[in-house]
Amino acid sequence: MTTLLHLLVDRARTNPEQLATIAKRRGRWIPTTASDFVDRIAATAVGLAEAGLTTGDRVAILVGNVPDWLIVDLAVQSVGAVSVAIPADHDDAAVGGLLAGVDVSMLVVEDPTDAARIRSHLADEAQHSAVQFVCLGEGEDGFTGVDELIAAGTDALGRNPDAYTQLVERLDAGAPATATFTAGAAGRERPIVHRALDLVNQARRVAANLGLEPNDVTVASLDPSHPFERAVTIYPALVSGAVLAYPENTSTTTQSMLEVRPTFVHLPVDRVRAATATVHARFRRNRGLKRLVGAWWSRSALEAVQNGRRPSRLAVRIVGRPALKSLGWENLSTLLITGARVPLDVLMTMQALGAPVRGGYATVETGLVAAGVPRSSDGLPVLDDVSVSVSDGQLLVDSDGVSSVELSDTSEPRVRAVATGDRANLLDRSVMVLGPERSVVTNRAGASVLAAEIESALRDSPYIALARVRVDSSSLHVDIEIDFDSVSDWAAERKLHFTTFASLVAIDDVSTLIADEVARLAPDIEHHDLLTSPFQQGRDITRTGSTIHRGPGGDNDTVVSSTEHESAGVE
Repeated sequence: MTTLLHLLVDRARTNPEQLATIAKRRGRWIPTTASDFVDRIAATAVGLAEAGLTTGDRVAILVGNVPDWLIVDLAVQSVGAVSVAIPADHDDAAVGGLLAGVDVSMLVVEDPTDAARIRSHLADEAQHSAVQFVCLGEGEDGFTGVDELIAAGTDALGRNPDAYTQLVERLDAGAPATATFTAGAAGRERPIVHRALDLVNQARRVAANLGLEPNDVTVASLDPSHPFERAVTIYPALVSGAVLAYPENTSTTTQSMLEVRPTFVHLPVDRVRAATATVHARFRRNRGLKRLVGAWWSRSALEAVQNGRRPSRLAVRIVGRPALKSLGWENLSTLLITGARVPLDVLMTMQALGAPVRGGYATVETGLVAAGVPRSSDGLPVLDDVSVSVSDGQLLVDSDGVSSVELSDTSEPRVRAVATGDRANLLDRSVMVLGPERSVVTNRAGASVLAAEIESALRDSPYIALARVRVDSSSLHVDIEIDFDSVSDWAAERKLHFTTFASLVAIDDVSTLIADEVARLAPDIEHHDLLTSPFQQGRDITRTGSTIHRGPGGDNDTVVSSTEHESAGVE
């Protein structure tokens, strides 16, 4: 029998001085060895058991991207309880709603202020008394602190040095170990249960596919409650012996990469796009010889990639490596991108720089399904021990690591072929994911098309940063945010005057430019609107109605330009 905990205990015994994590705190990187890492897990786990936590209990974790999140997660699993990852971007009321549906006995938060706030949003007094609140650090204001649990666990281990070993030996690899909430693509967020064996199978599969080795360094750049971060970064690092580097906070992730120079990074596509924009902006700011070198790189390396060839080694050495070094990526053996199809301009720029880009497709239920070098027309290679099929256009996935059971009913039998909710095409052992089933809309000819596919096609334009398709009165509209850097360069070359994002969008020639791009890339679109300001990060935009509605706290955007496409004039 093997679980993550068995692997970690074995490593701490055989290679105690191997690095497990490094964490940036107050400007210094603090290392933790494999032995110290397991010792902290052990003390926390035994402390939880001393506090009454037992097999089958559920512990919700709502803590930021810090090593203590992982310590608590693994300690909860050590007891045989279920670690429930609560999405960190939810407000207190939403957290209260999620907790009401998963019946947790304990909630771990960052501090007593968080605990008091969230407790006020729990459903009723019975739930108040049923949930024990635990805070990181020292306890106060009537709340237990993790430090108190560790002290109690340390005392218990002093009396019985085998207490943690006995906990781990009793673990059932087929029992629930963690629960992760889906992103709500199917209409609601669902807590999917992962067995201890599922976690190991998924992690080993990913580590083997990505080539992770002991002492590789990866940056934990996303919150651990993110649907894919543990599946494709954290747990694979644990099973392979790679070092997890934790930035001081999310705003210092880029600086942390410059300092630790990781060999593997998992990033969502929007962060890679931002990095690409940074590189292009640096090229534009160059003067003299550096500007000439940048122009040469565009003509040679970038055009080579655009024509299906590899960039020259000289172009990669002179331009690519310095550009990647400025991002902290020069040591990367793998840059894994998930979240959406990689836009063509982003993909080509990264490949022209010599970045080892790999696209990945994953879901909460299946873990990583496919990964490889993304192409504009080909799909991603399916991992060796994963089976895929398509039924009525929807992708089905089966593997040893598949988890289909919700936390609300763990007695349900596990479905072997999980319906992902995504439309996809298969070609041999490659899968091309088109977009969510629910994004299907009807075009003017009455045919079904995928809104996500239209949006992805539009993002292939260098002048379009984001696009959101919506249906209004049975016609297809798209709301567009321009790529400010590329459009401003385009406008400057034509001596068009502007001072702000809104004034740039208001230029008639810019409206014509975007209209031409929409007609070229998305002929199904009948109307498009340009936004006077960028989409606000983290705000949801619906595809219904004639205005853009944001989530809580968001304001509606003003539409400055609206262009209709005559149905007879767009091909």
